[in-house]
Amino acid sequence: MKKNSEYRAAARETLDGRWGEMALIALILYLIGVACQIPNSLGSILNITALRFVGGSINLIAILFLTMPLSYAFSVLLLSCARRKETTETYMSELWGNFTGNWDTFVLAGLLLILICIAVFAVIALSFLLYFLIGMTAFFITIPLIMVGMIILSLIYGLVPFIIQDNPGISARDALEMSRMMMDGHMLRFFLLNFSFIGWWFLGLFTLCIGYLWLTPYVTTAQAHFYEDVKAEYEAEQAQEAQKAQA
Repeated sequence: MKKNSEYRAAARETLDGRWGEMALIALILYLIGVACQIPNSLGSILNITALRFVGGSINLIAILFLTMPLSYAFSVLLLSCARRKETTETYMSELWGNFTGNWDTFVLAGLLLILICIAVFAVIALSFLLYFLIGMTAFFITIPLIMVGMIILSLIYGLVPFIIQDNPGISARDALEMSRMMMDGHMLRFFLLNFSFIGWWFLGLFTLCIGYLWLTPYVTTAQAHFYEDVKAEYEAEQAQEAQKAQA
């Protein structure tokens, strides 16, 4: 496994000559996400409960069926770039191909992740319910635990889009399970890799978040390079186990 600085350097090398196009795609995906939130925002501004409910429902549906699959497709596009895969397609057409080709698996994987998150958060909340009824201290304990739970889940299942791309026909459940297995022993390294960008995230705030258009592909490409190393190690371990089983 490489150092975090090496993954960041590899990501910069991969994006050399591609920064503008990837930032443009990130902008388009961001605008799509914002558009999906318009009904809910209007409901809040106009203080119309029904519109807020409809808008919230539209936003949830959009996340599951549109924005999350598009985000996964973008990750797959950057994985192709990390592998120096060049095609005659434009990056937008390749993104669309990733989206349509794996849309059903992306959606099911997203749905399973949402259900897992709900289950985890429910357990955390219920574990403090009794104490919450006694004192407000539980509120200040539950919120950090939920945040920690979100971070852990994002680490465990952070390789899902890459796995789906590399294993045509794989089910969403198997993709999540493979991500969990591949991340075994690598979660801390993956966390530290993502945390190494913390300075850039703070710096992006001073650009009114405009800098995030370049930072998002930067982080994702570094993750793609990390996945390549984890995958190679995982496949080597699987091959060794297969040889032992045959012996």
